[in-house]
Amino acid sequence: MKITKKILIFSSPILILIAVYLVMEGVRMIQYKTAEAKAYQELSTLVPRSKQIKVDVRYSQAVGLELFPNFYEFEVTTKEDYNHWKKIVLKRRKFLGSDDFETSKEKVNDVKYCEITYKTNQTIKKGKPDDDILMVYGDDGFLTHPVQEPTHDNRRHFKTWNIALKHMYDNFAYVPSNQELVKKWKFPAQNVKEMNSYRQSLNK
Repeated sequence: MKITKKILIFSSPILILIAVYLVMEGVRMIQYKTAEAKAYQELSTLVPRSKQIKVDVRYSQAVGLELFPNFYEFEVTTKEDYNHWKKIVLKRRKFLGSDDFETSKEKVNDVKYCEITYKTNQTIKKGKPDDDILMVYGDDGFLTHPVQEPTHDNRRHFKTWNIALKHMYDNFAYVPSNQELVKKWKFPAQNVKEMNSYRQSLNK
């Protein structure tokens, strides 16, 4: 009987720690699944859910006493975007980003390394995506609701708005509607109209 009591005394703290750990893991899983559902719902406004291929999920742990991740980043691509990216990389023998092709060329055959993607950020406290959607092309990207400054908007890597729009149409399988390009992505309506007319003329 005394031995049993001693076992219980020594095992109780361990059992408590295990219970706390399991609860924390349960909370983390609930947070992750909630963030994931909201993120993919947001991404589905541009890319159909059935076409999405998960590339990466990143999270950021808060600094300080917070025990759970406070930020998730979800990134997807599509079969069409992956094939387009692979064709570009093999033709150029150069990745869109900074990776050296000769030492990392095996990455071309793995979709998770695709550099043409669609990304959304999810802050747990806010409970909704921070930046709606970021369309990523190597080290460049197009962002919904960009900061309206010359160095931060959707034209920052291009000479003109039309060149920026053409780059988007030429390199992404899924592009926002004309209305969304103006309303959410802050492209000038006149440039969207001009690009639309240009693309229609190519199909004649």
